[in-house]
Amino acid sequence: MIDETLSIKELREKARVDAARVFEEFWTGGGLPVDPVRIARSMGLSVFTSQLGNDTWGMIVGSDNGADIYLDKDQAPTRMRFSCAHELGHFVDRAADLTSNRGYVDKRSSTGAHDTPAEIYANEFAASLLAPEGDLRRMVMRGDDDIEIASAFGISLTSVEYRRQFLGI
Repeated sequence: MIDETLSIKELREKARVDAARVFEEFWTGGGLPVDPVRIARSMGLSVFTSQLGNDTWGMIVGSDNGADIYLDKDQAPTRMRFSCAHELGHFVDRAADLTSNRGYVDKRSSTGAHDTPAEIYANEFAASLLAPEGDLRRMVMRGDDDIEIASAFGISLTSVEYRRQFLGI
């Protein structure tokens, strides 16, 4: 579980390290774009699409039997991929909670606090998993534009812009 005393910079760095570890362990030989659903399933999670309502992009529900990720079927494919990777970030951060009797539910919606340590971590984890820093830097160095980069990673143009901003490239 996230150490609440970490600075935002330390929190983001922890998320990047954890995403790189998950990428290396569960995305062997997969190439780009990264498939967060395949990674989640490789980690033992179930992933479902469902009608979640107007304000919910995804959620993760845990129990003694594991964890399930639910993704709203009405979102754009790039948003759905990010939502899955975001919920996977919550799993990596909260695996102990998710396998306890009480479980854990996280709804990623457009309302509510997104600046909590858990949300900052999950967002950075998702961005790092879907657009690995080394690959992004190589693409920028060879002159790929943001549209080409977004297409290669299967993410939105806005996600590329945020990722580049946060990494300073």
